[in-house]
Amino acid sequence: MGALRLDGRGRLSLSSLAARHLLAQSPYYIGAYLRLLDSSGYVEQVLKCLRRDAPLDSLPGGPVFIYRKGRPSSMENYARARALTLALAGQARSSAPALSRALNLRRHQLLLDIGSGSGHYSIALLKRNPELNVIMLDRPCVIDVASTCVARARMRKRCQMIAADMFSDPFPAGMDAMLLSNILHDWDVTDCRKLIARCSAALPSGGRLFVHDTFLNDDLSGSLSAALHSASIFMITEGRLYSRSEISHWLSSAGLKVEQRLVPTAYNYAVLTATKP
Repeated sequence: MGALRLDGRGRLSLSSLAARHLLAQSPYYIGAYLRLLDSSGYVEQVLKCLRRDAPLDSLPGGPVFIYRKGRPSSMENYARARALTLALAGQARSSAPALSRALNLRRHQLLLDIGSGSGHYSIALLKRNPELNVIMLDRPCVIDVASTCVARARMRKRCQMIAADMFSDPFPAGMDAMLLSNILHDWDVTDCRKLIARCSAALPSGGRLFVHDTFLNDDLSGSLSAALHSASIFMITEGRLYSRSEISHWLSSAGLKVEQRLVPTAYNYAVLTATKP
């Protein structure tokens, strides 16, 4: 945070920023304000999640955005899953057009949208690529919401919807592209690698996997907005944001050839592309 400095002899001292704002005698002291924030309990909640290496356990129905067989999950409660999916739809509607411009899908015919949510990413891709068809895969309660969005967009003829578990159920045959949009950050490293390996095994030669997300810097130093996003995700899922380097390593380990360049889409999002040789 820039509050402390470490010299070559291992000694700590206050930075000028800390001296300005964290010493009580400074006219710009904000220590009391920070204690006010601390009294909200948020810091203790963060520490609890870190110590447990798990999301908050006080949420009705279990963790918010994830489903794991045999455990309570908000995604299995119809009303709660619907509310969450519709809430996330606002963000998807805003960033989906940018994603559709960033992806070159002219040589692809069938895309599998894994964890498709409300379906707005699929809808934007269908609108921009008239020859494309899409299979959307998500939990049953979520697919129910997506079917309404797809019907409203008049894309039902080009879109198939499947209620399934992306970690255990077989992927449909015939697709030549896959999309993981805002998926990996919900899961820990083991599950991310498992999901990518399943995607690689299901892709045909020449098929491509698109990972759309917010990425941390390769040295995990930020950016600040990504770090804040990652901290909030950690509180309500089993994951965090990952770097391009981390995800590229998982993709390569699964036998995919990774394009090193991140293609920006909207806000702080970007897409990383990998091809099956």
